[in-house]
Amino acid sequence: MTMPSSHASGAWRFLGASATVLGLIVHAGAAHGQANPYRRVAVLQAPADVVQIVPADVFAKGQVAGLTQVKTGETTRYYFDGLRIVAAKEAVRRSDATIWRADGVAITLPALARGVDARVWSMNSSGVAAGESKTYLDRTNSVAVVWRDGKVVDLGAGARSSARHINESGLVLGRRALTSSVLSDGEFFVGKDKATLKWLKPLPPGANSLFCVGLTDAGQVVCRTFGTEGGVSRTKAHVWSNGVFSEIVSPEGGEVLAMAVSPSGIVAGYVNMPGGGTRGFTWQAGQWRWLPDPPLPAPVLWSVYDVNDRGEVLLYGYTMYGYNGTTFLWNGLNHVPLNDLVVDSAPGETIGSSRLGPRGELLVNFQWKVDGALRFKDAVYAP
Repeated sequence: MTMPSSHASGAWRFLGASATVLGLIVHAGAAHGQANPYRRVAVLQAPADVVQIVPADVFAKGQVAGLTQVKTGETTRYYFDGLRIVAAKEAVRRSDATIWRADGVAITLPALARGVDARVWSMNSSGVAAGESKTYLDRTNSVAVVWRDGKVVDLGAGARSSARHINESGLVLGRRALTSSVLSDGEFFVGKDKATLKWLKPLPPGANSLFCVGLTDAGQVVCRTFGTEGGVSRTKAHVWSNGVFSEIVSPEGGEVLAMAVSPSGIVAGYVNMPGGGTRGFTWQAGQWRWLPDPPLPAPVLWSVYDVNDRGEVLLYGYTMYGYNGTTFLWNGLNHVPLNDLVVDSAPGETIGSSRLGPRGELLVNFQWKVDGALRFKDAVYAP
């Protein structure tokens, strides 16, 4: 199942010239399930020279990691509008690796060279961060890096690599693209430095590629693998541990899609059922649990954003009959709808994407239109 385009992670966030902070307002009350208990806990500050921000995730102590974009100049782009060649001015921007503290203050982390792009993808409770940076010699392709004690270190995974997750011991899960294409297949690795890197090879039988969604504190990696069986494309869920892939199998059959994993190893995802439709699930150490459908008109289709060690699951549910869908938090007892969270109370404001923190914190992207143009803001909430 494909996520709705408005819920794609990493969408660019636009800040108007006068905007310097992300205001956070919570309106409780809900149309479905339990009333919304969330409140504002922080304000993400955007320095005056920042024109775009792209928060990636929310972590321990309410900290947020991502990037900020700074305008460094202008260039001219030429394009054909169907009648003539048109010249258009475009901003030249640099991406800076950024962490927002729990009090909302933005901290810029150093890149491997002055003036090159960098971004943070993940961090642990000790403040060690993982991400990517371009270099002085290669300003096109990034390399996987970690930040320790304020210093940035190349992990040695090579060009087109990125460190996507880091656990409490400092172990990193990263990806290296095989070509410069954004859609390229990738190779995944774990390690703390060049000397300890391990590549997730060979792939399970029948698989020709994989995408890994997360890393546990025990060093296990959860992946979706892609291959064919009897000439039919198949997606499977696997756990990689100490060089061995083990498949996660649905007790009722179907195609299992692992979407997220918590530090303690709770896997969350959904199953494309043999008879049609989807069902959400969690799995840990061989124990399978079906999640109840959210309170929407049947039949419900699922996708899953995130899961934490409290067993909370951030999910998106919609129906085959054109229902726009709702973002929910499954708290183990109820589906808490989140579509009534608002920021600025702008007409047509909707939730674009969400991430879930270790203590139930929410990083939420809001979208709305002004004179036909999309606007974005990001906010952090806590129960």
